[in-house]
Amino acid sequence: MAENQSEYDYVVIGAGAAGSIVAGETSAAGYRVLLLEAGLGVSPDNLDVWDPSRWYEPLKDTTFEIGFESTEQANLHNRILQLLQSRALGGCQIHNAMVYVRGGRSTYDHWANELGCTGWSYQELVPLFQQIESTVGISSPPASAFGDALIAAFGRAGLPFNPNYNDGPTEYGSVPFQYTVDAEGPRRTTSYQKYVAARRYRR
Repeated sequence: MAENQSEYDYVVIGAGAAGSIVAGETSAAGYRVLLLEAGLGVSPDNLDVWDPSRWYEPLKDTTFEIGFESTEQANLHNRILQLLQSRALGGCQIHNAMVYVRGGRSTYDHWANELGCTGWSYQELVPLFQQIESTVGISSPPASAFGDALIAAFGRAGLPFNPNYNDGPTEYGSVPFQYTVDAEGPRRTTSYQKYVAARRYRR
């Protein structure tokens, strides 16, 4: 990002998953970008954030978690639901469960073919997904006896095995999840880290 400037070409509000990519790529194209975020940075030593096995801890940390709640839900016995949202460099990627999902192929194709959203078909978006995935780094857990047993049980119950819910014809089935986790860590990763912090722009 441009630093200590009095003028910018673009202002990006929010350093979450999408905002960080927009700001990073716009800056990489040579523009002066101001990235604004209401939250704080996250210390590299904060294991509650970066250790994937402790993913639920930041949900209780009011430094990051905003604390939005729903009204009472009449059809859920008047339960009040937590509407989890984080303020931080990295946005909700610092306190989600790290599962990576492109979105449904049929949804994108519906936008393109039936709603007239030119350029938004699944196949047209694949190169963008692949670019993000190669930059952020997507991993899958190693095979395990427990995971194999679960998939076998789902198969006996009639749920088909789906080896890749992000790149196959459907998201349906029993699937091995993909994660925004650095497999060598293992360590949580965010688009802010990869598109902004790692590039350290000074234009």
